[in-house]
Amino acid sequence: MGEDGMPHGIRKRVIKDNGIKSATHAHTYEKKQEKKNASVPGGTTATTAADHTSTFRVLLLLPLMGLLVLFGVVGTLRMRQHSVLPTSRHSSMKVFTTEELGMYDGKERRGGPLYLAILGSVFDVTQGKRHYGPGGSYHFFAGRDASRAYTTGKFDVDLHDDIRDLSPERMAELVDWRNFYINSAKYVHVGRVIGRFYDDKGNPLPLLGIVESHAADYKKNTTESSASGARCGFRWHKDSGSQVYCDEKDKTVPRKVRSDDGGEACLCLPLTEAAVNDTVQGYPGCAADSRTCSTSPGKQSSTSSSI
Repeated sequence: MGEDGMPHGIRKRVIKDNGIKSATHAHTYEKKQEKKNASVPGGTTATTAADHTSTFRVLLLLPLMGLLVLFGVVGTLRMRQHSVLPTSRHSSMKVFTTEELGMYDGKERRGGPLYLAILGSVFDVTQGKRHYGPGGSYHFFAGRDASRAYTTGKFDVDLHDDIRDLSPERMAELVDWRNFYINSAKYVHVGRVIGRFYDDKGNPLPLLGIVESHAADYKKNTTESSASGARCGFRWHKDSGSQVYCDEKDKTVPRKVRSDDGGEACLCLPLTEAAVNDTVQGYPGCAADSRTCSTSPGKQSSTSSSI
């Protein structure tokens, strides 16, 4: 009998049984671990190597990922920079003072560029030096903004840009002349001149908006009135001044036609509809059956050439 009250024979059997159970349990655990390791190639050693390889790859990729992020940020900044750059053709145009523009009249700089302005827009007309250079038929236009003279034909007193009192029809003529230079294959729009139409930053002033608005209204009225006739043609020459005309083949004559809202337009009407009345008026000094009428005087000269 032992101290714990258990017979010695029984104690030995229990110890033996417990030992067997412990050994059996340990053996079973080891087998399970072996199966678990066997399911992964290389066992525990392979798993550890794989972990090390993955870590190594991540460390290698980190600099590359950093470079990709950096390039992405730089690219975004460049896109933003380009998005705010001015795209207007006028962004690089020079803003002239009247004194600077005057230096491009062909006299100050013999053989140099020839510039003129109309409605504040400056054009390089050097390719037309035969007309605009010294001794040319239109040299008086060079080196200045002579907008008013384009419609009045008064080349002695109207070589300036004050056109505030002109009619919508005359303002429409000026806009057409400016567009002629803009769309010309020979002449280049190079800048703006400080004056009545643009400020010292090259921004348009209210008068330019007024001119363009009156011109647009005039053309609109002309279009709305064109049911009874087509719009007159317009031309200007140094010798003959400003003229309105109608195509001879249409057998029509130019008349001032007043619209319901008070607007006025030149339309080409058949003689049967061209009788003068409250809404249809002829041009002073123009024969009733003439297909060409003067709207402003010209400066008579033996020289005649086309702009």
